Amino acid sequence: MLIQAAALAANYWLPGLVKGFSADFTDTDVGLIMSIPFIFAMFSMPWWGWHSDKKNERKWHAALPMFLAGCGFLMIALVPSMSLRMLGLTFYGVGILSYYGPYWALPSALLSPSGLAISIAFINSCSSLGGFLINKSLGFVSTHYGATGIFIVEAILCFAAVAVLALMKIDVKKKKANKQMLYHEPDKWRNYENYVY
Repeated sequence: MLIQAAALAANYWLPGLVKGFSADFTDTDVGLIMSIPFIFAMFSMPWWGWHSDKKNERKWHAALPMFLAGCGFLMIALVPSMSLRMLGLTFYGVGILSYYGPYWALPSALLSPSGLAISIAFINSCSSLGGFLINKSLGFVSTHYGATGIFIVEAILCFAAVAVLALMKIDVKKKKANKQMLYHEPDKWRNYENYVY
């Protein structure tokens, strides 16, 4: 919910904020600048998903891009250099989009098929609610603290999402091993206390 709220709010607010970087920027300039993070993400997103599959690791492959996005927002907010702001914008795009693959692989690795559909629906509902609430909140922040306040709130959301994910105890390899044993040796695993939930 936290990271999705940050992503939805960034999509809504970022073009106007980028235009505020310089009085010389036209709408075309803003459109071209906004394409930069997505061009980089076009390459980073599939590679990061492939790397997550190769290592069979999801938790940190989801958390690190969120952290990168948070650093990107902080750079945009606090660094006056235009080139470093562009780098921060690139970090935001790469981070926000690269976390999707490993993150959405987590529910299917951790949940039973019967619980998967309702869990994904619940996650999406919370994300939509978070996006609605954060956009309302950022209007207030923008009025009182300007663009810098918006970017700092965005960074806090990203870092909070990383903290939540880091505190979760996720052992996908152990889950998979137990599921395979349950399938291949059902008699041995009839006592479900041995099964790791």
